[in-house]
Amino acid sequence: DKVHARRILVLLARLGERLEDYGVDFFQVFPERIDFHQLLREFESRAERELWLRNALRRVREVCAEGRRERQKSPVQRAREFMEDNFANSELTLRTVADYVGFNEKYLSARFTKECGCTFISCLNDLRLRRAQELLLQTDMRIYEVSEAVGYSSVEHFTHMFKKKLCISPKDFRKRPE
Repeated sequence: DKVHARRILVLLARLGERLEDYGVDFFQVFPERIDFHQLLREFESRAERELWLRNALRRVREVCAEGRRERQKSPVQRAREFMEDNFANSELTLRTVADYVGFNEKYLSARFTKECGCTFISCLNDLRLRRAQELLLQTDMRIYEVSEAVGYSSVEHFTHMFKKKLCISPKDFRKRPE
């Protein structure tokens, strides 16, 4: 049984090396940082160790499949998801997003416009203004607080963009009857 456990440990070590070759961290699969020596000693039979190993290999397969799905997303999809997660950051720029997806700004901008039918900045403003509308209707935050919360560093610019997009000021938007 010690030989069997040792073989599993060797297999796990080789698996860790192979995962590294594919850019997957071993601890993505086992975030709980298991002491495998101790774990394998706790099993009473070879069958229990094999069952655990099959489950461990299933976890590896799932993590690798998720990584593949993530890599298969188009750069523009990844850019949009990044923007959705970070639009409230007033420092978010085309350069930041381009760096995130690994393209230069000009190329990402062209692909973005082609695939989304709008410019990067138009999409970013839409995300911010959509959230601003929610905050105006659902909170009692002041206009400048809403402006900051959605990523505008200037309340004047926020008000200008809001009026331009919705043809109404943020203050009047909040007051209007539902």
